[in-house]
Amino acid sequence: MVSQATVPGAAAAVAAPGIGIGPAAMHPGGKVTVTGQGWLPNATVAIRLGTGSVAARVDGTGRFTVRVLVPWAMVPGMVTVRASQGGRAANGRLRVGVDWRMAGFSKARNFVNLYEKQVTKGTVANLKVGGRFAVGGEDPDNAFAWLATLAGRGYACTLTGNIAAFDLASRRVLWEYHEDNPSEIQYCSGDGGPYLDASSGTMWVGLQRFMLETGAYVWGSRGDLTFPYAGKLLVGGTHWVRSLPGAFDPKAGEFAWVAYDAGVFELTLTSAGVLYSVGGPTLYATDPTTGRQLRTRNYAGVKALSTNGKDLIGLFAKDDPNGGVELTRVNPENGDRPWSIDVTTGIWSQVTVDADRAYLVRSVKTLRDRYLVAVDLNGHEKWSTPLPRPGWLDEVRITQANGILCVPIAGALTTYDAATGQQLSSTPITDPAGRKIIPGTAIVDDGHVHVTSTTGIYDLTL
Repeated sequence: MVSQATVPGAAAAVAAPGIGIGPAAMHPGGKVTVTGQGWLPNATVAIRLGTGSVAARVDGTGRFTVRVLVPWAMVPGMVTVRASQGGRAANGRLRVGVDWRMAGFSKARNFVNLYEKQVTKGTVANLKVGGRFAVGGEDPDNAFAWLATLAGRGYACTLTGNIAAFDLASRRVLWEYHEDNPSEIQYCSGDGGPYLDASSGTMWVGLQRFMLETGAYVWGSRGDLTFPYAGKLLVGGTHWVRSLPGAFDPKAGEFAWVAYDAGVFELTLTSAGVLYSVGGPTLYATDPTTGRQLRTRNYAGVKALSTNGKDLIGLFAKDDPNGGVELTRVNPENGDRPWSIDVTTGIWSQVTVDADRAYLVRSVKTLRDRYLVAVDLNGHEKWSTPLPRPGWLDEVRITQANGILCVPIAGALTTYDAATGQQLSSTPITDPAGRKIIPGTAIVDDGHVHVTSTTGIYDLTL
């Protein structure tokens, strides 16, 4: 065959235009880089992504690079990115999604999903249990405590040391990993859980590395509280790993630094690039790049720590011979506490912090009277809403997404308006035998609320 360019008198062939998209997955409100080649030089190309559009300038070689905003209101799914120049055009595909790749959703680990678009205050009452993710084997009623999601798959850890991967659409089990000696390890202890690394196709549970596609165990050692920073994995300790926190280099297979010898059960990173961790009564501030200890501050005891990336909010033991607990804000610059609220009667949840408020479950008069409470970051209670009286409500994790608070309680997922505390819905959840489930964590991902429990993970869908 003779190409057009070699036929006498024929016009030179023009290469077909093309585009590239990177990264291939993005959340609403993010910016994706679109590149092009083979376009008519020194002209413009129109780029359209959903309802958004931008003009890209083509250089003299027929190439362009432009950043395109993913519209904030875009519903997750596969979307087309179209580039056009007169009668010439090229298409690419971009996955818009809200992956929950690690415990707490983000490096701030505050259980706030900023990008959810489908579960709204107007639709949340339509949530129904669509199905259950469960694994077989000798212990089918594994207590699932953590779930992470990535590109349509879910990866769950159990209290008995097992891991399972699921297809989120069909709820089919893709693979399972069973710990040989579950009595010696709890993947879900403390604030642990998996971290999913899309770039390398691997999952980290503490320092144990698994392949996302097959579940093959690669190598590693125990630990949890894992999340990435500057090409390293920041890892907190467990009952089994004492000399942490540290920064693990996955390429070198060794620690870049280890800060000090202490068991750590809280680990959070602020937007200023300071790593905060808790070891017993001590709050540590560490440089996450070098491991240099910036400062320490001792208190009567630190029960829990949370952040919105900037403000540190925690539950602290009172410096009082009679004991007690208080909700307090910590100045990240010097460790001072500008305000504290006495919550001595009973604490039944961790603390979730968004840009404006902290949310927790507490008891006011007796342990049977439980309230969902919102406190602004100046220490003022904004509202308090009584919760139903379940048979079990302990260590509840409140998830906030799209202005909705998701509170898993025994036998139900209840939701509340984060602005007012008004209850929006209550979705019953029972196990296959009809008993109320004992819940763990709720995560909101692409129009679904997944609730972990002692009898599998329940998929609540619109």
